[in-house]
This record gives sequence, structure tokens and C-alpha cells, in this order.
Amino acid sequence: MTDEQPELSIIVPLFNEDPEVFRICCASIAASAYLRYEIIVVDDGSFYGYEQIARGFGFTYLRMSGNSGAGAARNAGVRASRGRILVF
Repeated sequence: MTDEQPELSIIVPLFNEDPEVFRICCASIAASAYLRYEIIVVDDGSFYGYEQIARGFGFTYLRMSGNSGAGAARNAGVRASRGRILVF
């Protein structure tokens, strides 16, 4: 990741996923050699604490006020994105 305009916006919607699986997902994305991307994690009202994990990797973290479904979480990520290409 860099501070310049990202080429890719990687949007990760999640709801009550295993925190360790989420941590592994974040580590895998962060290990990428490609630098022109941003990561937007959209928590769809989970009861797990994902914010600390996401921010620990330097990712943007959004939390929905309640469980609105995967489509609403993806749309929230799209609204927050700055990249030319969206990846889910």
C-alpha cells in the first residue's frame, strides 16, 4: 500500500467470520508485492472485534450499525473506495 491514488480497492465484507481466518486473510493481502491498492474492511454488525485486526494491518475499517446483508456491506465499501478497479 502507498499514499498515492490506489489502482485497486479491495473490499472485504464480513459478518461473524472466525477472527483467526480473518487475520490470515489480512496477512495474505498485506504480503502482496503490488503496492497500489487499498483495503476496505466492512464489518456487517458482527459480534467479533475485527477493528483491531484490520487497523493493525493499516486497513480502512467500516462498521455497519447492524447486520444489513452482504450486498449492503459491499455497497458501503464501494462508497468508501478510491481505486479505479474494485475487487471483492
